[in-house]
Amino acid sequence: MWLDKQELLPGSSLSESIDEGLSKSHFGVVIFSKSFFGKHWPKKELAGLRTREEKGRKIIIPVWHDVNKDEVSEFSPILADVIAIPTSQGMEHVATEIAKVVFSSSSLATSPSLARAMSNILDGNSDRLVMVDFLHTSSQIVDMSNLFDPHGQVIDNRPPGQLFDAEKIGETTFDVLSVYSGHGVRYTFSHISEFWHDPFEPALFRKPKILKDIKDRLDAIKASKMAFARDIRSIHPILLEKARTRGELYKGEDEDSWYQSFLKVAPDADFQIFCGRRKAINRTDARTLAWSELRQKYSGIQITILRCHSGSTGGI
Repeated sequence: MWLDKQELLPGSSLSESIDEGLSKSHFGVVIFSKSFFGKHWPKKELAGLRTREEKGRKIIIPVWHDVNKDEVSEFSPILADVIAIPTSQGMEHVATEIAKVVFSSSSLATSPSLARAMSNILDGNSDRLVMVDFLHTSSQIVDMSNLFDPHGQVIDNRPPGQLFDAEKIGETTFDVLSVYSGHGVRYTFSHISEFWHDPFEPALFRKPKILKDIKDRLDAIKASKMAFARDIRSIHPILLEKARTRGELYKGEDEDSWYQSFLKVAPDADFQIFCGRRKAINRTDARTLAWSELRQKYSGIQITILRCHSGSTGGI
């Protein structure tokens, strides 16, 4: 992708730059509108994308803006038969649908994928909020339940982990909260650490130590877990109503009856923190022992390292 006003200098060839951009693009988002039908260059660019599609790979992502099938068919009967994204449902819907196409093509070696995008964020020195925003966006694009609720069970062919907005429990803001419902309710509170690389302090000849900031974060999560257990009667109805409003609870044959049963039974809760990437950690015996001791101290909290080769996770 290139931006003509930023990347083209005086004297540059516009047509050559367009040709280069089209030849290197994995996808082409084509916005069909009344204005599009009347312009020369957009048609030429579309023709270039269609030539690449003749090789068997789907490249064109059509978006219809204030046009109908008859109008598109008059321009191109073939393109009128391709499922398009309407702008009438809002730009957020358009962006989400485009992202679905892009991320679902991860089997193609040349196309972007969710795991690759996560790896790029982890390998950079991004602020943790970059990853938080990415995961919240991605939860609308792909099934992220395996990332945040890897041991859930399927109910009615529905993913076990339904994700919704961050929640503050005690003094800690949890970036993702997933809810599993069946004959009871289980909440999984997930917090993303600010440290996406090695969570150990540098040490050559002494016992490895976890970074103080991560230890402090674990202490805060432990306090949040105690706060949840203490205030469960007031917190549970609030979270349950949010999940119900979004249609994220198992309904059974009688939605209200199931909701009332969920209210009566005290929920289970899991607390976990993501604090690093497996690839970046030198897994010596001393470090494995340091992780083991840390997990014993915080036995009620799942400490997870992102493997990120396929969007999956693993603990140490």
